[in-house]
Amino acid sequence: MAWKIRFYNGLSQGIEVPLFEGRVAIGSDPLLADLVVVDPGIAAVHVVLDVSAQGIRLLEWNEGCSPTESGLALTETAALQPLAAQRCGSLLWAYCGEGQAFDEQLKLTGPVRPVPLAGHGLKWTGWLTAGGSVLVLVIIIGLLSESWFVSSKGQALDSRISSLRTFLKGQHLLHVEVGDTGVDGKVPIRGYVENNRERLTLQHYLEHSSLAVHWEVFSLEDIRQDADFILNKLGFEGWTSSNAERPGWLRISGASALDEADRQHVEHVLKADLPGFLGVEVAEPARQTPREKLEQLLRDHSLAAALAYSQEGAHIELSGELDAHQYARFVELNREFKVAFGDNPELRLINKTATARGKKTNLVIRYVSLGAVPYIVLENSQKYPVGALIPGVGRLLEITKETICIGVGTQRLTIDTVAGGRG
Repeated sequence: MAWKIRFYNGLSQGIEVPLFEGRVAIGSDPLLADLVVVDPGIAAVHVVLDVSAQGIRLLEWNEGCSPTESGLALTETAALQPLAAQRCGSLLWAYCGEGQAFDEQLKLTGPVRPVPLAGHGLKWTGWLTAGGSVLVLVIIIGLLSESWFVSSKGQALDSRISSLRTFLKGQHLLHVEVGDTGVDGKVPIRGYVENNRERLTLQHYLEHSSLAVHWEVFSLEDIRQDADFILNKLGFEGWTSSNAERPGWLRISGASALDEADRQHVEHVLKADLPGFLGVEVAEPARQTPREKLEQLLRDHSLAAALAYSQEGAHIELSGELDAHQYARFVELNREFKVAFGDNPELRLINKTATARGKKTNLVIRYVSLGAVPYIVLENSQKYPVGALIPGVGRLLEITKETICIGVGTQRLTIDTVAGGRG
């Protein structure tokens, strides 16, 4: 069976929330308690309950309190009775099944037994006659005033609800909604407030409004703080959460992009652990400057120690000695840099290897194509696309409008394309 709890005093008076199976702690510390009550005299962990389908047992309580049920002292692991008044210090509450309704007022003592009247020889006949006359009069008055009472009660409730809406507007609590009164006479209040101060302000107002409510209001401050803690535990160090445009949603941001698999995993964990949380919006990482992006790519491709760079007007010059494997990594680095910035600025690799600058070849290029798959045609009429091995020369590394780059051993040869045709 599913259970729910209702609090009968303090800032949480009239609030009802479901109880989930397992160990449930009630107290004032949000990090230790499952249900947070912030009234004076409430300990960090005030009461600990064991909730099961069969019922609820009392496991622990604050040392300075003596728990009672309907005024009778309780012992550890005692089974608690539904709808009975449970008190522990300044905490007053009761529980019942989901399909049951709570009493508006709790009986703080056990059932009272009738006490026999003392004396003998009472004349009951006269008393019964007088009592019957009074009863008839009461019934007549009740019938005449019933419609007025119901109307007056409805008008009073409407007035309190109207005052509540005015209060919400005046406090700029724009994401808190007041629903229609339920069949149990309670007014559903649901939505989000920005921080715990706003939540306490609203709870204090409701405590003095005499409205019976179903409370489903969550603090975005609590959700953000708990989300940041969980992100750190999941290994996303440095990631933070902020409010998204939609209430109950969070925007998660960090130093790098969060892929879809990670986003779904984070969202699943947060939904399981954070009441009121609805979903994740992933914020784009902050845009890096060209120099920051280049430094990151040099580290990612293990080229930071091999290449130095300097800003030269509208381009960035990189210099150093690269072997064939390092040059292949530089080609990929250059591609990623162009995806981010295009040719503004352009990366230019300057090879300082003296051997490479002095290397000569009798390579004759008859034709250069810069189509979808760039290639060159040599004197032997053979086509060589980028990546092909040219016999006796080396591997064709890159074809641009101005140059052709060939890897010879650990060196890189650059050939001007003015010697041949161009497609």
